[in-house]
Amino acid sequence: MKKSIQGDLQIKELIIKKAGELFGKFGLSKTTLEDIAKEVGMAKSSLYYYFNSKEQIFSAVLEKETEIFKQRLLSAMQNILDPREKIKIYTLVRMQCMRDLLNMYSALREDYLKHYEFIQKMRESYDKQERELIESFLTEGNDKGIFDIKNISLTSYAIIIAIKGFEYEWAVKNLEKDAQEQIEQNIELLLNVLFMGIVKRQ
Repeated sequence: MKKSIQGDLQIKELIIKKAGELFGKFGLSKTTLEDIAKEVGMAKSSLYYYFNSKEQIFSAVLEKETEIFKQRLLSAMQNILDPREKIKIYTLVRMQCMRDLLNMYSALREDYLKHYEFIQKMRESYDKQERELIESFLTEGNDKGIFDIKNISLTSYAIIIAIKGFEYEWAVKNLEKDAQEQIEQNIELLLNVLFMGIVKRQ
C-alpha cells in the first residue's frame, strides 16, 4: 500500500514537472492535456486519475513555485530581528521570485494579465497569507517600539497595495539581469516613504 502511494506521488510530481516545462514553453492556453500526457508518457485518460483538469495541473505548478518562494524567504530572513528589514527582505525576495518565475516560464508572461478565475482564487488565498505576514511584522515593530501604528490591518493593506502597484513594472516588465540593482534601489525608496513619510520633520 505504501509503495503504491509513493508511486502515485512520484507520478504526480513527474506530471507537475513536465507540465511546468510545457507551460513555460507554450503558456497555459496553448498547452493541452494531450501534450502533457505525451510528455509524461501516459494516456490522456490516465491523467484524470491524478488531476481533474489542465487548470488543476497548472495550479499545482504554481503551488510548487509558491513553496519554493516560502523556502527562499525563510532562508533570507534567518537571524533578521529588525521588522523594517523583514519587510524589505520580503519585498525584495517576492520580486526576485516573480522575475525568476517569469524568466523560467517565459511563455507565462502573456498569461500574466489574463484573469483566469482559478488563478484569481489562488491569488486571493495568497493575498490573505501575505497580509497576515505583513501584519505580523508591523505588530512586532509596534511591540518593540520601532513603529507607532494605530491601525495594523489598514497599514498592512496599504503596504501590500503599494508593492502590487510596482509589481508589473519591477518584476514583469524589466526582466534583464542589470535591472536587479535598480529594483533594490526602488524598493529602498518605497520603504523609506512608508516608514518615514514625506513630511519634513522639525
